[in-house]
Amino acid sequence: MSAIAWNAVRDGNGITVRHQWNAHLHIAEQVRSFLEHARTPVGLLCTPWTVKGRVYSNVLPREKLVEPSAEVLEHVLMPAIRLLKANRFDEARQLIARVLTQFERAGCEAVILGCTELPIIAKACATRMQLIDLNQLLAEAARRYAMER
Repeated sequence: MSAIAWNAVRDGNGITVRHQWNAHLHIAEQVRSFLEHARTPVGLLCTPWTVKGRVYSNVLPREKLVEPSAEVLEHVLMPAIRLLKANRFDEARQLIARVLTQFERAGCEAVILGCTELPIIAKACATRMQLIDLNQLLAEAARRYAMER
């Protein structure tokens, strides 16, 4: 069996979400390792499928993870992703900035950017929090893995 398997899901709005599952490099495990010494809660920007699939809540302690509410997922995060895909960057950025402000108020010092599109938007927002780019984390882990072989 191959170490890499692809899973594609199409949501009700016509957005195709692709996840690459790698037997050696699980993205949530990379985040857990990265956050091993974090003392404050960490916010999670993601899609509803990430929350429903418990991708991060299965590996991070409950007290360290601040997941978006169903309302935020439906009315802020998913619309922001759709706006970005429609090249409406400023509108998407404004929505993401609102959620980042909520995480700051909740005491988060870092936010997991749990969708491939989110770093494009979130990095343009003014925030004191550390933005954890999963694309970058996984790329660094893959490089380390390849160098060890």
